[in-house]
Amino acid sequence: MKWALIGVGHIGTAILEGWIRTGHQAKDVYISEHTRDKEDSLQEKYGVSILLEASQLADCELVLFAVKPQDLPQIAANFAPDIPSTTLIVSIAAGIDLASLSQMLAKSALSADEYPILRVLPNLPSKVGAGVSVMVANEHVSPDQLEQAKSIFQNLGLVMELPEENFAAVTALSGSGPAFVAVFIEALADAAVYAGLHSQAANILAAQTLLGTAKLLLESMTPPAILKNQVCTAAGTSIYGIRALEKSGFRASVFDAVIAASERTEALALEAADKIKQTGG
Repeated sequence: MKWALIGVGHIGTAILEGWIRTGHQAKDVYISEHTRDKEDSLQEKYGVSILLEASQLADCELVLFAVKPQDLPQIAANFAPDIPSTTLIVSIAAGIDLASLSQMLAKSALSADEYPILRVLPNLPSKVGAGVSVMVANEHVSPDQLEQAKSIFQNLGLVMELPEENFAAVTALSGSGPAFVAVFIEALADAAVYAGLHSQAANILAAQTLLGTAKLLLESMTPPAILKNQVCTAAGTSIYGIRALEKSGFRASVFDAVIAASERTEALALEAADKIKQTGG
């Protein structure tokens, strides 16, 4: 399958490396970046093909836009006239929904036909193949096209399909979640340093504890509450620690963080939609 990757930042690089890591041909990927120097560097490092002319997109079965949300309207306008209406369009731009994507592409495309469009939300752990990519397709995406897209994102970790109305919650949980988890790991490590551990050992132990706990939950399909009860023995150290967390409002703080991130995601989505309407996209 020949496909194009427009934008090779942190997530774009993770997508590209995941594709290559699983044995696919790098030369089948056309890449486009904002400078020719960066494109040349990527070609030298990975063996990818450079998108020299937009007309080359006619050979691609899939075009993946991995650019910042604020840059997507202009970049989509630049490329849309050369993308056949049967080509699958994939966007990872947070906050730009399927309707807005369709609207901005329709403004620039030569054909009146609507594109098959897939919206995907990958997260930062995708860089190490342990990420989450949540996707939703419009009605024009065929089952074969959906499988083609999954073959790319499955290289980055878990792939899940959810309705678009869930995407604000997804962004808050799996998108912002790594930041919340990093703060928790940092706090665990700092507390262990206070208790006598050296910082390097504390950071490793804290991170591995989170990794192992997550792996255990996923592989055993054990609800978190059950695992907590397995660790906490009567009058033991763990239940004393849980009591301290509860007294400090730990659960309420986590609730507030996810809800705040979800509400901010919805606000940004509305702002993006308004900008697209104002520009006639």
